[in-house]
Amino acid sequence: MKKIMMRVLAMLVAAITVFGLAACAPTPSGGDSASAGNNDSAENTNLQRYFAPVVKVSKTGLATWTDLEGAEKFVYSINDGEETETTERSVQLELNDTIVVKCLGNGTTRRDSRWSEIAQYVPAHSFVLEGSGNAGTTFNVYKPDGSIVLDTIGGTKQNGDIINVGEEYIFEFDITVGPYHNALLIAGVEDAVISDLTWSDRMYSEKDGEKADTSDKFYEVLYENTYDLYPNYASLHRSTWSYTGAYFPDANGVGMSTYGWYMKNTPAASTDGVYDTSADGFWTIEPNWCSTFYGAHFLSTKRQTKERMDSGYKYVRFKIKYNSAHIHGAPCIDGVEEYGKTLGKDEFNFFALVHQQEKYLFFNSDDVTERTPADGSYATDDNGKAASDVTLYDAATGEKVFANGSHGSAISANKKYILEINAEGDLNGSVALTGIQDALISDVTWSDKIYAEKNGESAVADTLRVLEMDVDSHHLAAERPLFHRLWKTSDGYTGNYKGNCVINNDGAIDTAVAANRSAVNNRCLEFARKIWLASAKTSKEANRKYFRLTIEWRSFDTIQVGHVVEDKTDENYGRLAAFDFNAFIYSPAGGRYLYLAA
Repeated sequence: MKKIMMRVLAMLVAAITVFGLAACAPTPSGGDSASAGNNDSAENTNLQRYFAPVVKVSKTGLATWTDLEGAEKFVYSINDGEETETTERSVQLELNDTIVVKCLGNGTTRRDSRWSEIAQYVPAHSFVLEGSGNAGTTFNVYKPDGSIVLDTIGGTKQNGDIINVGEEYIFEFDITVGPYHNALLIAGVEDAVISDLTWSDRMYSEKDGEKADTSDKFYEVLYENTYDLYPNYASLHRSTWSYTGAYFPDANGVGMSTYGWYMKNTPAASTDGVYDTSADGFWTIEPNWCSTFYGAHFLSTKRQTKERMDSGYKYVRFKIKYNSAHIHGAPCIDGVEEYGKTLGKDEFNFFALVHQQEKYLFFNSDDVTERTPADGSYATDDNGKAASDVTLYDAATGEKVFANGSHGSAISANKKYILEINAEGDLNGSVALTGIQDALISDVTWSDKIYAEKNGESAVADTLRVLEMDVDSHHLAAERPLFHRLWKTSDGYTGNYKGNCVINNDGAIDTAVAANRSAVNNRCLEFARKIWLASAKTSKEANRKYFRLTIEWRSFDTIQVGHVVEDKTDENYGRLAAFDFNAFIYSPAGGRYLYLAA
């Protein structure tokens, strides 16, 4: 049922997308009076339009926009006022200001774009995003007196009040919206007091005279070490989901509940329905050690939405007071249209899943990291800091593109480079690479000297092997949570190797060739849908400090999600270590993220 629904949804989305593109295409003549600009005169209406710019507003109110088609002039309007022409790509806003921007045509090849979507400078606030990345519509937050903190159900307060530690709130969910049924699943509650779990036929703000059931309890959600990694739903892969008739079967015996959680048989520890999640012994199992919800525990109700709806209930709520707030770096990812993308949902504080509707609650918008495009080429380490042990050379000249943690210029496709790392570390294992799905690789070498000083070096030639995704054996230990679909426990780490790569007549490994690719791409959050290759020799076998290879990218991957920061002493612990990078190397020295192209 789920697979069928996913296919139908994909077809509908595709049809809508095609229609939307057709609707947004420039008209052959006459222009669009609603979007006509300074250069939309009669003589240029046949010119192709610029695409509308994308406008973002920073925490300080700086509105910026980017055009991908080479426009040099823009027009902006603040608060629906006077149109201002500019060659700049930014303007400062005041609190609550709105802005729209369009590109001005050059009069020869392009005409004006349509206006951008409206952007606004709003004060710090709480907000909710759905799994799609869109604003939430089924989640409210109240104070105990009934005053509204955040209202997405009624839509009256999408930008809510900041949610503060030490204050009590009511979290409420509309259980009637969504394609499938399940219990209420929550995460991001490791240091909080939860009480008053209630199923109701009325919203909390209108609860007088309600039909309410307070008999349900929260249960700890357990993990499986063998699990289904359904290719179009890679999230939450450590739990066991039910797709069978175990839950509310229809006439054909197909389960109407998407998920039946793998839970403890007994409720979580509570005193008269009060759950103190920070109390000693409250959590009886380890937290999640995957990047998805790294370090989080999960709780679930026992009752499911279908049974509740059949009994006349429409909402579920509970009271919660946080002792401290934690920021979770990595959420579920998009599994259909934008596979592997977080869709802006990273660095949230609280998560809920009900009726197959993901909800990400952000307590304070000012706590979310503002990202900027990569500046040239460079490398970062496991904590997202500059990596001094990665060097990139221009293969033709031998000159360094970047080295010692510095930034270099963006590199080019169809040009040879020499990539070198210091692979020395405490572990023993191969050097693994991803972000190389369309490249030519040659001259794989271990050496006792850096490439720039290679005269007289002691070098060992090597080749690359294909790393196959391991769906049977997963390494999910707390001290080594990274890449759990690749490594098997050994002296350091051992990969699930398919065999040596095939070398073409030019002596290169062509990563676009099927023989040099795993049969199944990665389906987890981190490095979603990427292939992996690894050195045939381990660091101990090579007995050399430096690893290098010659690589020519035909095109560059953009990998949105890396691993999380595992260092508890780092200020970014639990957050993602890298966003929108191009390639990644893992060795006994750790992980290195490569930002290479704009």
